[in-house]
Amino acid sequence: MSLPVLPVSGVSGSADEIFFSEHGYAAFKTSDTYATTIPGWVTKADEALQRYLEKATAAGGLGIGKEKGFRELVMKDPCRYDVNFDNAVGNDPISANFMHEIQSAISQSAGPLLQKVLGVDYKWNAQGMVTSLPGAKAQGWHVDSSHLFVGPAELLGKLPCHFVTVFIPLFKSSLPIGPTEMVPGTHLLTSEMPNATIPDQYPSLETVERLTNVASAKRDGYRSCFLDFSPGDIIVMDGRMLHRGLDNNLARRHLIYISFCRPWYYEWPRSHSDHASLFKNSKL
Repeated sequence: MSLPVLPVSGVSGSADEIFFSEHGYAAFKTSDTYATTIPGWVTKADEALQRYLEKATAAGGLGIGKEKGFRELVMKDPCRYDVNFDNAVGNDPISANFMHEIQSAISQSAGPLLQKVLGVDYKWNAQGMVTSLPGAKAQGWHVDSSHLFVGPAELLGKLPCHFVTVFIPLFKSSLPIGPTEMVPGTHLLTSEMPNATIPDQYPSLETVERLTNVASAKRDGYRSCFLDFSPGDIIVMDGRMLHRGLDNNLARRHLIYISFCRPWYYEWPRSHSDHASLFKNSKL
């Protein structure tokens, strides 16, 4: 498999907003700023995963999918975990402090872009990390948030962004470690996905192929890509863009995420269990 690798070279100001609107993502080269911080973040991520796996085992075990998982931990696929820290405050102070550090990093670098994209009163939505282990297979193509309305892209595709996911990878991007593959431009097209018939926002391969063809026709030479990021870089992605995590054939890797949205938006469907929690004082 061969994919084009795009550079991470975000700049401040309106250029990011224009690029983001057209391509569905913006990237900030902040790895040098957090070079001495990354080892500590990796340790906190490793330890959090271990704590949550132990709690899940004590609570009866963990199966594949959110219906066999917990509010704070879901096994998305074999060797791929989604750890949610929404309930860390009051239950897991180490992870709560970890997420506070991540939020501060995002605010300093990407805060101005978030205000331009979502408005000055944008709100926090969810926070956590996706960890993939060696042996993890590629995810299905998906979006993190559906369009508000279903219909032709020429009518609905230009609606303003209402939801973004911000990533901070704790690993160096390379194809063997399974980075995030994305199809730039599909955030303008996924209004054509019939939301009600797509379980958890995973469209059919036929739909993915069709939307990818349309998006790639507007670019030169590539259909999908991944970013050449380093640990500590910050990537802001329109939640409506098609993307997926790739096969991991190298090492454990953590991708920290925090999602933000406009103040009136409520995420549905959510990606974690609504019926079980690892903590007694948890909000489901």
